[in-house]
Amino acid sequence: METISNLLNYLHIGGATVDYQILFNLAVAGMFGLGGWILGRITKTLDQLDADVRVMPEKYVLKSDYIDTLKGIHDKLDKIVEKLDGKADKSR
Repeated sequence: METISNLLNYLHIGGATVDYQILFNLAVAGMFGLGGWILGRITKTLDQLDADVRVMPEKYVLKSDYIDTLKGIHDKLDKIVEKLDGKADKSR
């Protein structure tokens, strides 16, 4: 039975012997290819995230704006309650 070293040293592909340098080059090329693909996916995801963040002010309201709006509504409701309390024909 042949050892792994012998198998790697004498792989026959199309009649040619493949040595360690070729296998190393293929492994490095594969790693760079995978790394490039991952980097491309990360870049695409970051671009999408950036686009989503830029749209946020159009879709969502700031907390301070929300509080100001509710304060205005609360003030108007207080005036309505005061007018209702001051009505002369109010039944007791």
